[in-house]
Amino acid sequence: MVNWIHSLSADDLAALLLPLLPMTRYLILDAIDVDGPVSYRYKHDFGFLAALTRRVRTARVPDEPRTFLVLEVLR
Repeated sequence: MVNWIHSLSADDLAALLLPLLPMTRYLILDAIDVDGPVSYRYKHDFGFLAALTRRVRTARVPDEPRTFLVLEVLR
């Protein structure tokens, strides 16, 4: 789920992702910097996933205003 979720509101993203979690082991998401370009309409913090996942890895994307997140879904 990289480079397209930023057109969805936090509520719409949660409505899309939460039903998938029981069928998912890992999520790969990109988090846009808060001060990133305005072309990214929504800059999610993924707080709604905090109690349902654990952060496995983060990787900063060189020369871009984003970080990739790998989250493991807790069972």
